[in-house]
Amino acid sequence: MLLGRSILALVTAHAVASAFQIPVVWDAKSTSIDTEPLEKRPFDFENPETNCKYVSQPWIFDVFQNIATDMEGVFKYAADDITFRIMGHHPFAGHYDNAMVAYANSLWRLNNCLQDRKVDAKIWGIHGGCDQAWTVMEFYFNATTNRGDFWELTSLWVARWGEDKKLHEVRTYVDAGQIIKTLMDNEIYFNSSDRVYHSDFVPGPAGLPPWMNKTGLAKEVNPEL
Repeated sequence: MLLGRSILALVTAHAVASAFQIPVVWDAKSTSIDTEPLEKRPFDFENPETNCKYVSQPWIFDVFQNIATDMEGVFKYAADDITFRIMGHHPFAGHYDNAMVAYANSLWRLNNCLQDRKVDAKIWGIHGGCDQAWTVMEFYFNATTNRGDFWELTSLWVARWGEDKKLHEVRTYVDAGQIIKTLMDNEIYFNSSDRVYHSDFVPGPAGLPPWMNKTGLAKEVNPEL
């Protein structure tokens, strides 16, 4: 009898709750949730002013919008005294005093992991600048790897500009996990196997063991020795 009364009470409670339940209708127009991917949105300048002490946001956009295909056009704005740091703990991370070395060791190396070195790049946001020396640029890259996999990467550049419109300091932040995975999947010398026949020296950044420099093998790596 007690069990029967308990079940009856539960059924009654459920019926009452259902009778007074108000259906919830989601209205996309009244919500702050982003419904469109960032890579598909038209670019909107926070500050479109062009009469600036340093660099304007529209000027930065013009320089960086072709970063995937014209890196030379970007680095011509690197000052001679530039400090370029790739932040994090991954194969690209490091402190560079030469922007070209930073590019060759990172973006160029990455491009070689992608089909035909073709990358689609979009600027998601530009913050600061104009009468402020510091700017923050947000980038989105996507491509197809040499293995045929879809690939994407987000990157953040924190940069200090001079009144000469040159980059004097840059800190870049990238997805370390994606970088490591891309290199492991697509660079044979980073992730080799027993099917690869090795005939070239790839000792890594430390170079050859000291004792090898005393042999003829060293001249095969560096003919100037």
